[in-house]
Amino acid sequence: MADLRQGEGEGAGEAAAVRRMSLNYVAAQDRLRLTAEMEDGQVLAMWLTRRLLRMLLDPLAGHLKQKPRTAGEQAARSYVELMDKVAGKSGPAVAAAHAAEEWLIDTIDVSFRDSVARLVFKGEGGRQAAMEMRRLRLRKWLGILRRKSEKAGWAAELWPQDVLATLE
Repeated sequence: MADLRQGEGEGAGEAAAVRRMSLNYVAAQDRLRLTAEMEDGQVLAMWLTRRLLRMLLDPLAGHLKQKPRTAGEQAARSYVELMDKVAGKSGPAVAAAHAAEEWLIDTIDVSFRDSVARLVFKGEGGRQAAMEMRRLRLRKWLGILRRKSEKAGWAAELWPQDVLATLE
C-alpha cells in the first residue's frame, strides 16, 4: 500500500543519494518512471503511481510557500536561485535501459531542513533512494512532474490550486 510520511529530517540514513533524475510517463504501466543516476553511478528505475504523487504534492507545496525569515536568508535564497538559473539544464536524460534495478515506490518519506526538501523513495526489500532539493530545483522538478502527468492524461484535479500557484 502506498504511504507518505513526513518528518524533520531524521532517519533514512542508509538511502543511496540521487545525483540526477529523468521522468517519463509509461502508458502500459499508467505510472511515471523516475530513472535516477545515483552518486555511485548506478542507475535505478522507480515507478511512481498517481495516488502517491497526489499525496506528495501538499507537503511540497507547503514547503515552497514558506518565506525566508531574515534579509540574510532572502539574499542567500536569491543568490542560490540565480546560480541555479545560470547553470541551466543538468545534462542529458538518464537512460532507463541502463537501470540496474527497477521497483515500485511504496512509500515516500518527506522531510524539510531550512530550504531543503529531502525525499526518500522506498520500495520492497528495503530498497531506498534519497533526493534533496532546494526550493528552486524542487519547483522545477514539480513543474516537470506536472507536465508529464498532463501528457499522461491524469486529471487536472490531481494538482491542488495552492500547488499550481507555487509553480507560477
